[in-house]
Amino acid sequence: MFLHDIPENLMGSFLNMAYSVIAADGKVTEEEKNMLDQYKLELNVKELPKMKEVDINKELDKFARLTDIVKREIFFELFSLTLIDNDFDDSERKIMNSIAKKLSVNKEDMKKMEKINYKIIEAYNELGEIIRKK
Repeated sequence: MFLHDIPENLMGSFLNMAYSVIAADGKVTEEEKNMLDQYKLELNVKELPKMKEVDINKELDKFARLTDIVKREIFFELFSLTLIDNDFDDSERKIMNSIAKKLSVNKEDMKKMEKINYKIIEAYNELGEIIRKK
């Protein structure tokens, strides 16, 4: 949704953080893989670069000079990944709380983003039911 605002030189770091966030609970679900596949469409590339688990705090340091708007967009993208499988476990919550702090996203905005994410997921699920209806 907001990937186009992430500077190209930081895209690899963002993708590695995305992979690290979804791997935090020890599993990468089909929903999470599908979301990563959507990144290919948004970035207009045939393949994403190979992603690996990284120290998220070190990677976040690279984003320190971005505007608060872009930081919140990055947070929203990462948060969306953790919620897409409807299994937001404690390890993912801990990481997202840490990311929120590092990107200056307050708890109130984090709660609002969580609600919005679930509404988006619900809307896509409903749309899918309509489209696939026989």
